[in-house]
Amino acid sequence: MHRYRLSRDYWILTSTNFVSKLGNQMLYLALPLLVFKTSGSAFEAIAAFGVQTLPYLSAPLLGAVVDRYPRRLVFAVSEAWQGVTVALVPVAFMFGEELLAMGLVFAVGVGGVMSGLASDFGLIPNMVSESDLDKATSLYSSLMQMARFLGPALAGVFAAVVAPAGLIEVDAATFVASAVGGLALGTVSANSRVPVNLEFLRAGLRHVMARTDLKALAASLGLYNVGVGGIVSALVIAVTSRLGWSVSDAGGVISAGAVFASLGAFAAHRIGSKSYAHRIVMWLAICLGGAIILVLDPRGALVEGYCLLLAGEGGLNATTLAYRQRTIPGDLTGRANAILRMIVQGSLPVSAALLGWASSYKSPEILFGIVGVCVLGAVLLWGGYVAGPQRRARGPGLPNEPLAEHSG
Repeated sequence: MHRYRLSRDYWILTSTNFVSKLGNQMLYLALPLLVFKTSGSAFEAIAAFGVQTLPYLSAPLLGAVVDRYPRRLVFAVSEAWQGVTVALVPVAFMFGEELLAMGLVFAVGVGGVMSGLASDFGLIPNMVSESDLDKATSLYSSLMQMARFLGPALAGVFAAVVAPAGLIEVDAATFVASAVGGLALGTVSANSRVPVNLEFLRAGLRHVMARTDLKALAASLGLYNVGVGGIVSALVIAVTSRLGWSVSDAGGVISAGAVFASLGAFAAHRIGSKSYAHRIVMWLAICLGGAIILVLDPRGALVEGYCLLLAGEGGLNATTLAYRQRTIPGDLTGRANAILRMIVQGSLPVSAALLGWASSYKSPEILFGIVGVCVLGAVLLWGGYVAGPQRRARGPGLPNEPLAEHSG
């Protein structure tokens, strides 16, 4: 059995991101509640999540910054920026400046895009050996999903004693702690000395457009996110305002889903085919199984369907992350992944609007029907690529489709 050793920098980055993601879950739970309390509109409450994801539409420009400057510095500054802007959101609401509050939420999203590109695709691949990359990515994804479990659980406890605004301030503190951890990282990746200009930006786009696999992956994950991207906020509003559950109950469901997502991420490199393409099909199929349960019995089997959906999503995220880390050149990682994230994460505002509209109806069947249709579409899109002649013509094991490594 291969013995792996993960570096000090890897553990610092993983720990700081864990703390940051822990706080993020409090924001995801508190922000829609704060907006709903202010406006009384389920649509506006869920749309607030969409505002935070709008910066993904400008991700190619932000990705160029990530490729141009030292990624450790980009990560630390981005985390600090999020801490400051998050802290000001409740202040804006307190003075009745809802438009300013949404502008601050947008600013938080800008920092989140840059931080994610710098850490997930710029720092981690430079911290571990190539043979340990799948294991390191799977462990990292699993721990981030575990933060999604602990965050809502802690938020549910805090929600009993503090207002939603207090939960948001806790999130701000976690960002500051993460920024400090980022500054403790060693010099793990060099910045490009190429000036940021139009040709610099086009290089990332050319790489993505030349690869059928990346285009198919972006389309599939983008459609998946239209249905599932805003589900946490939608679920909070749906179960508290439509089904009569408490905030703690809602946090418990989200936490349970995050546990299964963590298990899926942990298992991502341990089960399934050695072909990344077939592994992605497998995890999407598991997501579809959870979505079908939610569509068929959204009241009686909500927890079971949501947990199965999130288990598939955890494995899917870890597998696609490892695939991109292995197949996109290091000097293009910020720009190329930014274009992919513009499509994949740029669908989140659409998801927020669509699920927000569905949540305004008393029947949860409409909400979960949208989830099911989008997940099915994602399966068909990626399955069509896997079965198509362009992929088969390349043959196994070529650079654009490396074979995954199993480890026990």
